Amino acid sequence: MNVKNQLISTLKPYARNGKVHTDLQIKQVAESIKRFGWVQPIVVDKDNNVVIGHCRLESAKWLGLKEVPTVIVEHLTEEEIKALRIADNKLNESDWDVLLVNEEVELLPLDLQVISGWEVNLLKVELENKEKEIDEIHTENECPSCGYKW
Repeated sequence: MNVKNQLISTLKPYARNGKVHTDLQIKQVAESIKRFGWVQPIVVDKDNNVVIGHCRLESAKWLGLKEVPTVIVEHLTEEEIKALRIADNKLNESDWDVLLVNEEVELLPLDLQVISGWEVNLLKVELENKEKEIDEIHTENECPSCGYKW
């Protein structure tokens, strides 16, 4: 993999990018870049169209950066690039082990908890919702013919 710094002004966001990034997410990623540096380059095609990293690009703009690290994928067809763009966003979606992540986040200093984007109270909300679901389970049944209850 060849990482090359490029001017932000030369990169072109993909107009049909289906992934939506909120202002909050862009600012959180920007804080992560400020704190940890660039650990993931932006992926572009041979014409500098963004394939992967739209949120990182917006975060870099928000930070006022002039250059960003990029990786150029020249070996893929247009169809493969479209598939990669979608796959990169879709395939990393998965459930969390909420208990484990919550424990990890609680061990971090507050500033790193904020940068992580993880809500420590998320666990409490999820548990309350599960308890509510359990309480709402109808456990009494009655036979419509004879009236027997169980």
